[in-house]
Amino acid sequence: MNRRTPVHRLPVFLFGLLFVFTILLQIGCFPSGHPKHAMESAARATLHSVATSQEAYRSAYGTYGTFDELQNAQYIAQGFTADNMIEMYTLTWEIFPADETEPAPDGTSDGEESLGEDAQPEDVQDGEFEDQIETMVVYDRFTIIAVPEVNRLSLRTFAITEDFIVRVYNPDAGNDAEDVSTWDEVQ
Repeated sequence: MNRRTPVHRLPVFLFGLLFVFTILLQIGCFPSGHPKHAMESAARATLHSVATSQEAYRSAYGTYGTFDELQNAQYIAQGFTADNMIEMYTLTWEIFPADETEPAPDGTSDGEESLGEDAQPEDVQDGEFEDQIETMVVYDRFTIIAVPEVNRLSLRTFAITEDFIVRVYNPDAGNDAEDVSTWDEVQ
């Protein structure tokens, strides 16, 4: 007679449990593979990428740009919008002109930089085109915020500024929703 006791079945049970655990781990049913973490990670990575694009645009044009300006200059791929760049998130995009207390490089106020001085042909007489001199506002700061669209997963809100620090909004820590500099830095 061959009688098996529960102790003899223990190795089969443990092997089966290990197999199920491995499958669950691979399909992401545990916290480290949770869709929330993947989406938040994608949001932070996209913010870093956009900040890098802003810096490249600033190097080329002397100012930070709007979403459309970066897209037209091919720093952001065509087909993206602020609503579809990050799954489950919408981007808000702000650029700020140089402070009035800080004059632009040529001494004009409000961050305006004169562009017409070097562009005039030599045969133009003084004063002939003074009213047609173009000015450009120099934007020296930006804030880009990734806001969750529908927050079924309790996704967090992230932001990045020209200092390249990704921050997360945490109202429990006294963060001011209107002032990104008060938000907690993401480590």
